[in-house]
Amino acid sequence: LDRTLAYLHELEAARHAKRRAALASLVAVAPPAPPPAPSVLVVDDEALTRDFYGDLLAEHGFQVVTASHGAEALELARRHPVEVVILDIMMPGMSGLEVLERLRAKDPDLPVIMLTAHASSRNAIAALKLGAFDFIVKGLDHNLVVLAVHKALRHRRAALHQRQEVERLRNRIATLEAARP
Repeated sequence: LDRTLAYLHELEAARHAKRRAALASLVAVAPPAPPPAPSVLVVDDEALTRDFYGDLLAEHGFQVVTASHGAEALELARRHPVEVVILDIMMPGMSGLEVLERLRAKDPDLPVIMLTAHASSRNAIAALKLGAFDFIVKGLDHNLVVLAVHKALRHRRAALHQRQEVERLRNRIATLEAARP
């Protein structure tokens, strides 16, 4: 009886070992897909500036979409889900402040970082009043832009998470109130 019990124990252990090996091979074959790179829209009428900041952000793991003027930026933001926008203030046709105002009207949680070579307190105040997330002068430390994008991305994701949590709680309250006698 003891030998039979020991034999059954060995069979059970072998069966568990095979199951663990099969599960491990499944995990090894199909690793989880990495999350998509955050998308950043860079808007500047100067191609050199667009390319420079686009390449800088791509090196830091961001997916970059570029636009050369305000109307193109609005169209790209409508077609491509972007999480952060870097926007030049001085552009022909439609100023960056106008684009900022339109972007914020469509998506109040979209962080827009204003980038300018013409720093003035008047521009900075106007941009911040319109809802700009940050205001950076071109030519300063380029890592400031990367840091601002990371900060803006965290801010956006936190705001969206809070909005979802509030909605979830509202739905729960409505369910509980409906169930009340």
